[in-house]
Amino acid sequence: MRPLSLSRPANLVSKRDIATVLVGAFGFFIGRAVVFTFVNPLALPFLAVFMGTGGAFYWTAIFLTLGLATRLGELLTLRYMLAIGLLCTYHFFGARIAKRRVEGAQRGAQGWLRLPFIAGAAAVAMLLSGLGFAFLYETSPFLLAVAGLETVLAGSLTLIVKRAHTILTARRRRSNLLSGEDIIALP
Repeated sequence: MRPLSLSRPANLVSKRDIATVLVGAFGFFIGRAVVFTFVNPLALPFLAVFMGTGGAFYWTAIFLTLGLATRLGELLTLRYMLAIGLLCTYHFFGARIAKRRVEGAQRGAQGWLRLPFIAGAAAVAMLLSGLGFAFLYETSPFLLAVAGLETVLAGSLTLIVKRAHTILTARRRRSNLLSGEDIIALP
C-alpha cells in the first residue's frame, strides 16, 4: 500500500474536462451569431464537427441551444432546437451502432463519422427543421427558399469548419506553414 502524498493535490477536474467546457462556452457565442435577424449559419456546422467526441458534443449542443435561446425568438429557437435534436439523435444512434459493430469485429465501424456523412447529417437536419417551419407558416415561398439556403450552408460550412477544427486541434503538424486552404478555413 502506497502512502498518501500531501505535497501534490489530486486533480478533481482534468484538463480535458476544462477544454470541453471552454469549447461549449464558445458554442454559446456561436449560437448568438445571427444573420438577417433569423438565420444562424454556423450553429449546426459547429456542432457537427464535434461528432464522435462524446461529452464535448453534448456540452456544445447545450451551450449552442442556450446561445440561440438568448438571441432568437421562440419559434426560430424551436427550429434550431429541432435541428440540434436531430443531429443529437444521429450522433446517439451512430455511436450505438458503431459500438455494436466494434464488439462484433466488423469493419467500417466508424463510417458514420466520415466527413461526408457528418456534413450530410447537418444538411438533412437543417432541411427537415426548415421545411417543418416553412409548412407551419402555410408553405411560404420565402421560408422554403431560406430552408434550401440553410441546408446548403449547413452542409458546406461543416466541411470548412471541420478543416479549421482539424488545424486547431492537431497535435503535431507536418510543418509550421499553413496552406491557402488552411488560412481560409481558420477565420
